[in-house]
Amino acid sequence: MAPILWFLRVCHSGGHAACGLVWEGLNFWAGAKWVYHVPYWEHVKIFEMPLLGFLGFGPFAIAFVEMYRFVRYGCRRYFLENER
Repeated sequence: MAPILWFLRVCHSGGHAACGLVWEGLNFWAGAKWVYHVPYWEHVKIFEMPLLGFLGFGPFAIAFVEMYRFVRYGCRRYFLENER
């Protein structure tokens, strides 16, 4: 895979992790909030989310970007073919 693609994936994953950190920070102070229960990991938390939960932000970011690219290129191709 091209180095620039890896760089973009790392940037997207980092951006998603930063947004998740802000989101969980807002959840921590909310009156009605999510409460997570993960066996054996209850003591390792950042705000209210166990540390393992933050590992999901990277793959989610990559999947989100790939789905965006799929829809964007698919729509572009569809509209270019059906211009007439």
